[in-house]
Order: sequence, then C-alpha cells, then structure tokens
Amino acid sequence: MSLDDDQAVTDEMIRKHQSAAYAAAVRIFRGTPIALGEKYPGIKPLTFNKDLAYLNGRVLAMNHIRELCENRDEAGLMRLFEAKYDPTIPEQADIVEAELSLAE
Repeated sequence: MSLDDDQAVTDEMIRKHQSAAYAAAVRIFRGTPIALGEKYPGIKPLTFNKDLAYLNGRVLAMNHIRELCENRDEAGLMRLFEAKYDPTIPEQADIVEAELSLAE
C-alpha cells in the first residue's frame, strides 16, 4: 500500500515489510504463559501480562493525581512534570522535593 504508482517491488522492500510483520506478530504473543495450551486443551491462550503491569502503574498514578487534585496541591502536581519519579515511594518523593528546593 505504500508503493507509488508503477513502482517496482524490490527484494529489500519485501524483507523490510516481512520483518515489520514478524515483529508485530511476536509483540502480540510476548508475555503469553508457556504450556498454557497443555493445561487447557482446545483453548488458544492469549494474555497481555506486560499490559497488566502497565495498568497497575497507571492505577497508582491516577489515584495519586486524584489525591493531589482533591487537596488542591498544585506544587505536587508540578513536581510530577518536573521530575520522573514514583511519588508513592516516600524516599523518592523526599529526594525530588529536596533537589527541586535546591534549584529554586
């Protein structure tokens, strides 16, 4: 679909798109438990464990942002944009607050 009108297909183009298709297919099955099909014959397994890990982090982040909004903690919200850290870990929050205080 990315070819121009009357453009010839080269072996390099085919290799490039085969590689991209393979990478996309492997991405789908990454994280699928091994031998799950043996435990549940007839059911093709498909899980996204990596995506579940991201979900857990997102839930923590959204809960923290909600708390900041409820407390009208504008400084806390701005710290999230100024530093890449986990504000739910007190040691990290203390380090960031100390460093940002020094920068002022």
